[in-house]
Amino acid sequence: MSAELHLDSSILAKTGRTITDLGLVAGRNWYAGNPLTGYLRASFGQRFKQSDQSQWNYQISGERQLRQDNASRSATVLTAQAGWRYTFGGGTPLVWNLRLRDTRSRASSIGHDAIFTGLRYAPRIRIAGASMAWSMGLETRFYDKPNFGIQRKDRRASLGLTLFFRNVDYYGFAPTVSLSWSRDASNVSLYDSETVGLSIGLRSAF
Repeated sequence: MSAELHLDSSILAKTGRTITDLGLVAGRNWYAGNPLTGYLRASFGQRFKQSDQSQWNYQISGERQLRQDNASRSATVLTAQAGWRYTFGGGTPLVWNLRLRDTRSRASSIGHDAIFTGLRYAPRIRIAGASMAWSMGLETRFYDKPNFGIQRKDRRASLGLTLFFRNVDYYGFAPTVSLSWSRDASNVSLYDSETVGLSIGLRSAF
C-alpha cells in the first residue's frame, strides 16, 4: 500500500508556447502493514510547443528514499529525462522518451546508473468499446558495486497494453485494464526473471 501528497505548479510563458512545471511529492509505502519506505521528490521541467502537432519536454528531479526496515538500503535518486510527443491527424498521439538515472545507495543491489528509452502509442482503435494505449521500453542498468565478485549489468525489455472503458462511467470514473510483460537479463543469473502482470483500476472519465 502507498500514499502520496502532491504539490504541483505550471507556469505558462507570455509567448504561450512554453510551460514550466514545478513539482514536490512526499510519499510512504507499507508492506504487510508495516512502514517500508518514506520518500520526498522535487522536480523541475519545461514543455515546448513546436507546432499544433508536436511538443518536446525535459525534466530533472531529485529524490531521497528512506528505508524503514534497513537504513543501508536507503537511496538518493537523481534523474534527467527528455521526451517528444507527436499527434497524428484524428488526435492519435505517439510519445518517445529518454531517461538517465543515478541511484546512490550503500546497498550493492540498489546503487546503479541506468539509461531507459521508451515509446507509447494510442491508436484510435476500439476493443469492446475501450480505447487502448501500447507501450514498450528498453533499460540497461550498471551497478556500482560487485555482486558475487562480478560487476553486475542488467537489461530489461518491457511491453504494455492499457484498455480504458470510458463509456462505463461511474460517478465520473471509468475502469482500466492493464496487461504487462517484462524480461530481465543479467550477467548475474540470479537476477534473470520474466514477469507477466494484469491490473484493474479506476481513472477519471473527464
